[in-house]
Amino acid sequence: MWVVLKTSIIPANFELLAAIEFGLNEPREHLKEDMRRLDHPDSNVANGIIVHLYRLSESGLKFSGRDWTSRSKRIVTLQEVIALTVNSSCEVYYSLFESTNPQKNGVWHIIRGKAKKLY
Repeated sequence: MWVVLKTSIIPANFELLAAIEFGLNEPREHLKEDMRRLDHPDSNVANGIIVHLYRLSESGLKFSGRDWTSRSKRIVTLQEVIALTVNSSCEVYYSLFESTNPQKNGVWHIIRGKAKKLY
């Protein structure tokens, strides 16, 4: 089977070199769904990359309407992300910015259950 795009002919089963999924203040289910889409055998993606970001602020003093409070039960912790990646080929970039507790802030690269702090 072939797909015709404009004037180019591309085989329908060509593999993407990379696909990137982004999530800002999303719950565990969203991260798991991103991983499922990028990691299944028919995804045709050589490198599945997920960028999972959290921006947390104090309730009532939110920088943006999309901010969550640091007490939200929907936040996926770094340890949970590490556990989710053990049997996955996806790379996850996890970032946490918490205005009320800057010591927790950072950016991590996580792959196959191993995390490296980048910032």
